[in-house]
Amino acid sequence: MTVPTTPVFATIFRAGELPLVVALAADLGRHHPGTQIHALALDGSPEALIPSNVTLVTPREIGISETRSVVLRLMADPADARMATAPTLLLHLLATSGGTQVIYLTPDTVVMAPLPRMPAQGITLLPRATHAPIDDGLTPEAHDLLGMTMFDDGFLAAGPDASVSLAEVAIGIDDLALATEGVAGRVWDLMVTRPSVTVADDPALGVAYWNAVGRNGPIITLRLPGFDPGVPYLLSHHQGLRPRVLLSERPDLRAVVAHRLEGMAEAGMIQPTTEPRIGSLVIDDAVRSACRQAVHADPAFVAELLELAGDSTGESLMAWLAETAPGSRESRIPRYLLGIWRSDPYTAAAFPNPTDDHSEHLIRWVRASSEVLRVPARFLPRPTSASPIAAAAAPNAATELLPGVNLIGFLRAGFGIGEATRLLHEALIAGEVPHSAISVSHDDLEDK
Repeated sequence: MTVPTTPVFATIFRAGELPLVVALAADLGRHHPGTQIHALALDGSPEALIPSNVTLVTPREIGISETRSVVLRLMADPADARMATAPTLLLHLLATSGGTQVIYLTPDTVVMAPLPRMPAQGITLLPRATHAPIDDGLTPEAHDLLGMTMFDDGFLAAGPDASVSLAEVAIGIDDLALATEGVAGRVWDLMVTRPSVTVADDPALGVAYWNAVGRNGPIITLRLPGFDPGVPYLLSHHQGLRPRVLLSERPDLRAVVAHRLEGMAEAGMIQPTTEPRIGSLVIDDAVRSACRQAVHADPAFVAELLELAGDSTGESLMAWLAETAPGSRESRIPRYLLGIWRSDPYTAAAFPNPTDDHSEHLIRWVRASSEVLRVPARFLPRPTSASPIAAAAAPNAATELLPGVNLIGFLRAGFGIGEATRLLHEALIAGEVPHSAISVSHDDLEDK
């Protein structure tokens, strides 16, 4: 049995992705005339012109709580945020569409032809790949696919009878787990175990960098995660340094990418998708990591995050991120810097003790790499003087002296004087005494 009427389409987008939604809406309007696409704005409704075939939806409209909203905005990985929210959005649309099927597509989807009719009942999923890539050193490799969901998280069709299954999936996603652990890919994949599930086997659907090598026929939909309009020939930066799919070898993909570039340009997008923002603060991996750690340490902190996120200038959240990380013996390690450390496994391996023994090394690395890491100046630790004691004692310093205490000592040493210095530092913190803590080692005291 097939659906006799035009389906309702749905998508979920973050700040900066509206041009992708506009391009997707134009594709759907061309191939499915009269259709409407319901676009959930996770970061709030944008102040921009919206095409007539796009209906904006807010999290509150579909029953997403304020707590879940702040988790989605400040803590969840963008892909996790979509996977966690799509079942709830589809439930809402099924309840308001009058029994019409709903098809969910991510904004990075390009539609080149009418979608085939999907089964009228149940859930229809799309396999991400039907075979593993060969072991030739090109990326993505087989182990890269193992890190993704088994079924394409950019496509889901739901018939009127799928509400119970979608509700069970939505209820199973806990706010605290979403904040601290993310959404396990298997949560999405386990939808295949629900009643009345169909796995679509059309190779023209869901073509992407992870499966394009095995699909050389017509293209109905192409996904472009990690696509940069400035370097379109790369197809996706997720392919790494040895990409398996090259546009120079695939004229069919070049034509689709050219079509998407044209649509993006018409919508005013010529740069890569920007990270979500609150005011001038970019919500990047470091911010998400810092927020997740705070909630992991104290689940009740979500309520305070709600207040911080409520400041549309981003100033309140930036001030919190600029505070010294809890437990750090080095006052120059802010929450944001520790967020960088937690979000990068290579950094964590290089500096396993960032708030104590390796804090100085982490600070120097961050300062040297600040442009590559795009660290905001506000969170950049001040440099350590090559001769900290001489700098602290300089009688003709050009900078204005501020009231407070300069604590100079063996903050990271393992002997008694080091412990005494650390206790004094903790007393200054507890007493909220303005201070600057400078750690020295025996090397700093040697005559040069």
